[in-house]
Amino acid sequence: MKRTDITSSIVSRYQERYREHGDDHKALGWPRLEEVAVRHQAMLDVMLYHSPKLTLLDFGCGLSHLYRYMLDTMPNAARPVYVGLDIVPEFIMTSRTKYPGVSYYYGDILNEAFASTLPDFDYVVCNGVFTEKAEVIFDDMWLYFHAVIGKLFDLARVGLAYNVMSPYRRRRRDLFQVPMGMMAQFVAEKLNAKRFAIRHDYGLPDYTVYVYKSAI
Repeated sequence: MKRTDITSSIVSRYQERYREHGDDHKALGWPRLEEVAVRHQAMLDVMLYHSPKLTLLDFGCGLSHLYRYMLDTMPNAARPVYVGLDIVPEFIMTSRTKYPGVSYYYGDILNEAFASTLPDFDYVVCNGVFTEKAEVIFDDMWLYFHAVIGKLFDLARVGLAYNVMSPYRRRRRDLFQVPMGMMAQFVAEKLNAKRFAIRHDYGLPDYTVYVYKSAI
C-alpha cells in the first residue's frame, strides 16, 4: 500500500471515531480511560529533566489530552513548552479551540514541503500513532513506520519517545505488534542511535521506546 493511502486510511479511521465519540479517549482508539494516564506518563518520562525552557512536540496530538495531563500533573516551573501536530483536521480544530495559546501544526510529516517548515524540538513524543495497522499489511506498515519515525528523530534535538503494541500479548491482526529484537535493530541501525531504552514495564499491551541523541 502506498504511503498516501496509509495516511488517508488513518485519517478516515480517526474521523469516524471522532464523529462517534467526540472529545473522548475512545476517539483516539484507547478503550480504557484508566490506561490513558499511564501512557501519557510513559511519554513524558523520555525527558532527562523538566524545564519550561524545553520544547516538546506531541506528534499525532489528537485532542491534546497529553497537554491536559501536563497541566494537571506538572507545575509551571517544570512544564516544557507544548506544541501539537496532527493530520486529522477535526483534532486540530478542536485542540486550537480548547487551547488557543498553544502552537499547533496541521499537515503530513511525509510531505517534504510541510516538513521543511517545522522547527526542531528538544523532545518529540508519538503516542498511539503506531499501535494499529487496521487493514494495512505488516510489511507496508513497517516501511511507513520507518519513514515517519526517521523524520521525527531528525526533528528531536535530544530525545524521541513512541509506542507500538507488544507481540508478547494476545496476537491481533489489526494491531501493529513489533518484536523487540526487530525494534532494537531498527533503532541501532536505521536511526543509528547509540542510546535507547525499551520499556515494557507499565503493565499495558504496548511498549514504549526512548531514543536519545545527546544530553542537554
